[in-house]
Amino acid sequence: NLFVICTGRSVDSVLEKLIEYQVPYDYIIGVNGAIAVNREQSIMHAHAFDIESVNKIQHILKNHDIVDYHLSNGLSHNLILSGEELIDINEIRGYYINAMTDEGALSLSEKLNISLNQVGIKAYPNDHFVAVGMRGINKGHGVKQLAEILKWQGKIHVIGDDYNDIPMFEMFNSYGIKSGKPDAISHAKSQVDSVSEALEDILNK
Repeated sequence: NLFVICTGRSVDSVLEKLIEYQVPYDYIIGVNGAIAVNREQSIMHAHAFDIESVNKIQHILKNHDIVDYHLSNGLSHNLILSGEELIDINEIRGYYINAMTDEGALSLSEKLNISLNQVGIKAYPNDHFVAVGMRGINKGHGVKQLAEILKWQGKIHVIGDDYNDIPMFEMFNSYGIKSGKPDAISHAKSQVDSVSEALEDILNK
């Protein structure tokens, strides 16, 4: 068996906790499928925004009341304050925009998806943040691509609780955590109270 952490965050955002709690992971898929690394932090696959897409996102952000946002290259992230100009726009794999409230995140994600629909960009609300990535590059794609690289022939089970989990919920045998977003976990094939309950169900099959 292989245990893979699949997150909307940068790799460094979860790596510290994995080390602290000695979680025996095999791979990390970060930034909603835009990058995957092994335990040695070697990149297995990665996708980045093209410059045109970055410029379009920056234009929209300048015209919204955004306090700050994070830019991620997949491995790490940097805080950008409102009005601050980008110096290096190479290898940007994800945006995390601070919308201040959950309602603001839902509203901003809808606006971004309408404005950027034609350039292949997808926004997901995540609490009071909005995660922005490339359409088609999502957690489901990230898991599928890693499995193809590894030539994995076994079953794939996924566990999640939020909107950015929907693509992988729909692609694999999936478990939604009941405390998560109702609209998101409704896409999972099963709903459970905890990760341990999902793992127990998987092991008993």
